[in-house]
Amino acid sequence: MDPLLCTMTEAAALLHVSVDTIKREIKRGIIPAKRIRCTVRISRAWLTNYVTETQPVLLSRRQVSRKLGIGQYALRTLLRKGLLPLVRIGRLERIPVAAVNEYVKRNSFAFLRSRRGGSEPPLPAPSSPRDVLPVSGSPRELHRPRFSSVAGI
Repeated sequence: MDPLLCTMTEAAALLHVSVDTIKREIKRGIIPAKRIRCTVRISRAWLTNYVTETQPVLLSRRQVSRKLGIGQYALRTLLRKGLLPLVRIGRLERIPVAAVNEYVKRNSFAFLRSRRGGSEPPLPAPSSPRDVLPVSGSPRELHRPRFSSVAGI
C-alpha cells in the first residue's frame, strides 16, 4: 500500500497502546484516519508529530538516572558540578530532556580520551615479562597457588 499511511495495528505499536484505544481515539476525532476500501489508515506524518509533541520536556531525577544508567549519587555529582542543569518548579526539581541528550552526545566518545590529558607521550610497551610490574606490588603473590583455599589440592 502507501508507505505514508499505516494500519491501526502499526499505529498502536508506535504509540504503545492497544488497537481498541486507537479505535476509540479515532471515533472521538483525536486521531485523523482515512478509510481506504474496508481498512482504516492513519498518516505516519501525523503519528510522528504526535509522538514528538507528547514526549516530556522535563524529567525527574529518577528518570534521568535510569536513562543514563547511573545511580542517584552519581547524578547528584553531575548536578553539583554543573554538567546537567536543574529546573525548580516550586518544590519539584526537574532536568530538561534536551540537556540530558546533549550530555550523552557530548560524552559519547569519552572513553577514547586519555585519562592523562594527552600532552604526555604514551608509555613504551614492556620488552620482556620481567618489565611488567606486579598488580599488588609483591612478587610473592605472583607465585601463589591458584586454589590455595581448597584442602587436599
